[in-house]
Amino acid sequence: MNNSIQINNQTFAIEYYPATVVHSDKYNETNYFTFNNYNANTPSHDITFRENQTGHEFFFTVEYSKMKAYVGQNVDLITLDKKIIGYVSNSTNNYYYLTNQFAKILQLGIHWKWIVFLEISLAISLYFNTDYSLQNYLIGFFFFIPIVYRVGMRFFNLYIEKKIDKVVSKS
Repeated sequence: MNNSIQINNQTFAIEYYPATVVHSDKYNETNYFTFNNYNANTPSHDITFRENQTGHEFFFTVEYSKMKAYVGQNVDLITLDKKIIGYVSNSTNNYYYLTNQFAKILQLGIHWKWIVFLEISLAISLYFNTDYSLQNYLIGFFFFIPIVYRVGMRFFNLYIEKKIDKVVSKS
């Protein structure tokens, strides 16, 4: 059985490691900085796994999660390119992801600092250019780059997630 996915002509291995849940805590975290002046509660889940072979413990905080985990639960940790991305419950065979930022884990895409650098350089260019030409309007449209990048990366992460789902659901 092939436990790997291929993205951009690169192959990434998906492996499983037996572990036990040693800590599981669901709570709501209050956020005070919202757009509508209400205190928003973000459902969060703290979970700690102990790998059965080495005894190493791995702690994660996951936001907006619908994971079901309890202390003492036997699971298999799902790793993508040696990084933990989720777990499979041995009792129910359901799998849960600990992240949805797969492209970041695989170091695919552009780092956000380059986007900020581009935006600052465009702002400086607009500040020192005083004529109202088509070039200035085109430069102004480049300020939509972060929005396009975020939307594009979200779709790319969903694409990677579907590839991982195919492998994990067969295992």
